Amino acid sequence: MNSTGSVGNEYVNPALGLTLATIASLVSALGLIMMKLAHVALEKINHGDIQRICMPTYFHPYWILGFIGLLVAQILNTYALEYASVILLSSTACFTIIFNSILAPLMLNESFHARSELPTLLLLVVGCTLCIVQEPEVFFTADNEIRQIVNF
Repeated sequence: MNSTGSVGNEYVNPALGLTLATIASLVSALGLIMMKLAHVALEKINHGDIQRICMPTYFHPYWILGFIGLLVAQILNTYALEYASVILLSSTACFTIIFNSILAPLMLNESFHARSELPTLLLLVVGCTLCIVQEPEVFFTADNEIRQIVNF
């Protein structure tokens, strides 16, 4: 095993990589929601008057917490790359949209139109699952790329 968590062309634990990437998507969605909560809170304080701002949005504790959540999510995504291929992990990016669609109505009192949004979410889940299950066995390494260029 090398320092990146892979043995030659095979990754050590793709399930761990997928789990980390999915948790990162959840943390990212929560971070985005926290940042929007900061905007909503400041709008309530200012009674909807955009001109009268009591403090910059990026100083609000919710916004700072959301930004930290986004940073943690990116660290988790980077760490997940050690355990699974980029092709496999890229299919988990739309889970942020799925988590955001579920959590935003709960945390921000936004509307959720089940008739139009539920089929879309189901298609996203099915699409992500198919991409994860049907991952191609393609590994890009510097050695393989150099061999292909030299033999070309």
